[in-house]
Amino acid sequence: MTLYCPNCHYEFAPDDLFCGKCGWARPAPIQKSPTMVLSQNPPPNSANSGDDEPSPVSQALATVPPLPEADPHAITAEIEVPTYLTEEAPPIGALDGDITDPSLPSFWQCTQCNTLNPTAAEYCENCGAASPNTNPVKLGQAEDLVAFADTSTVKVPTDLIAALAAEHAETRRGWRFRSSSATDEGLARKSGTNEDSQFTLELSRAFESRREEFGFYLVCDGMGGQAAGEVASRIAVETVAGIILQELARPWMSGATLRHPDVEKVMQTAVLEAHKELREYNQREFRDAGTTLTACCLLEDWAVFANVGDSRTYLFRLPEPPSDDRDKSTDKLTEKLGEEVNPSGVTITVRLPHREGTTNPLKLSETPAEEPAELSPPKLKIERVTRDQSLVQNLVDQGEISIDEVYSDPRRNVILYALGAPDENLPVDIYYRELELGDTVLLCSDGLWEMVRDNQIAETIETAPNLQACSQKLIELANLNGGADNISAVVVHIEKD
Repeated sequence: MTLYCPNCHYEFAPDDLFCGKCGWARPAPIQKSPTMVLSQNPPPNSANSGDDEPSPVSQALATVPPLPEADPHAITAEIEVPTYLTEEAPPIGALDGDITDPSLPSFWQCTQCNTLNPTAAEYCENCGAASPNTNPVKLGQAEDLVAFADTSTVKVPTDLIAALAAEHAETRRGWRFRSSSATDEGLARKSGTNEDSQFTLELSRAFESRREEFGFYLVCDGMGGQAAGEVASRIAVETVAGIILQELARPWMSGATLRHPDVEKVMQTAVLEAHKELREYNQREFRDAGTTLTACCLLEDWAVFANVGDSRTYLFRLPEPPSDDRDKSTDKLTEKLGEEVNPSGVTITVRLPHREGTTNPLKLSETPAEEPAELSPPKLKIERVTRDQSLVQNLVDQGEISIDEVYSDPRRNVILYALGAPDENLPVDIYYRELELGDTVLLCSDGLWEMVRDNQIAETIETAPNLQACSQKLIELANLNGGADNISAVVVHIEKD
C-alpha cells in the first residue's frame, strides 16, 4: 500500500525511514482500530505539530456529536482508521515500532537550509546557522563588528561572517592608482640620445557599483656604451606591453578576475619573450644592444614586480601611527563587549576592523602653518623591492663592500644580466607585495638612484605638492647631483577615489 507523509503528503519509498522532502518520520504501521461509524470523512492532513496543545484533528474529532443509540437493523461499516488520527506523531529520528527508546538519534531541522542536524549540534552542519535552542551573540551594526577570541572556541554565526565580508569589500572600493613620469638625457649626455624608455597603463572598470583599477608600469634602460641602446629599450617595451595588454589587460576588462600567480607567470613570459626578440635583432643586425628592465603590475590591493639588471623599484609607505593616537572608541567597545559578551570577566582580545586612512604623503606639505611643529609628517618607510643584478650588489651580499660604497665603486656599471645578452637563459626576478592605502611606488633607472640617495627620494615624495611635481623634482635632483646618465622615473600613488 502506498504511504504518504502526514506532513507534506510526499510519497514514502518502501525503505524510507524519513520523508525525502520535509524529513518527517515514517508513521508506524497501521493498526486495527475499534469499529466506528463516522458521519464525515477524515481530514487529509492532520499531523500533530509536536506541541503540548491538541492537534487540529484532535480538536475536530472532539466536536463530533455523540452517536445515537444503535439501531439493530442499521448497517454498520468496519473501517481502518490511520493511527495518526488518534495517536501522537513519533518524534523526528524515531524508528518504526519504537518511539520511546532514548538511545535512538534525534534531530533538529535548520530553518535556513532545512538540513537535519543532531540535537547536540549547536550550529547547522551545512550552512552554520544557529540551532533554534541557542542564542548567538549579536555585536551590533557592521561598523561595530569585531573579531574576538578567548581560551575557549568561539563559533561565529553566518550573519556575522557575511557582515564582515561586506565591510571588507566596502573598504577596498574606491582605490585609485595615479601616476606621473619624467625622463631626461642627463647633464653628461645632453647632446646624445636618451636610451631610456617608459610605459604606463591605467584602466578602470565598475561592475555592480564596485570600482576596480588596473595599473601596469615599465622602465627600461638601454645599455650605456652599447650600440643602439635606445632600440633595445624600445623593443623591450613594445614586446612586454603588447603581451600584458593581450594576456592581462584585455581579459581583465572583459570581467575576468586575475590572481597574482597568473600575473607573475605572464610577466615572466613577457620579459623572456622580449629577451628573445632582442637576441634575434642582434643576430640579424649584427648589433650588441641590451637593456635593463623593471616592471610593476597593480591589481586590487596587491602588486607584482619583475626585474632584470640594475633598474630599481621602490615602495614607500606611511609608518604606523603611535599607539597613543589610537581611536578612543576602542576602549569603549572593549568595555562594552566585556559586559555583554563576556560577563564572567575572562580576558578577551578585541581586534577592530581595519580602518583606512586618507593621508596623502604627496600633499603633506599643504599642512596649515598654524599646526604645531611637533605634528610634522613622519618620514616614509623605504623598501627597495627589487635586487640589483649587478657585480657590486653581489659584493654587498658577500660583505666585501658596504651599501654606501656601491655609489662610488668603479665596478658599479658591471651588469650581470640584461635583455638581449648572448646567453639564452635569463633569470627574471619576480616579487609580490600587498598594498596599503597611501603607498607610493617608484620605478627608476640607475641614472636616478645613483645620483639621489634613498632618503632624499623619500623626502621628495613626502614634500611634493602633487605627482607631476614629484617626478620632475626627482629628475632635477639627479641633474643637480651630477646627471651622469639618462634619468627616468615613474611615480605611482595609491589613493582614495
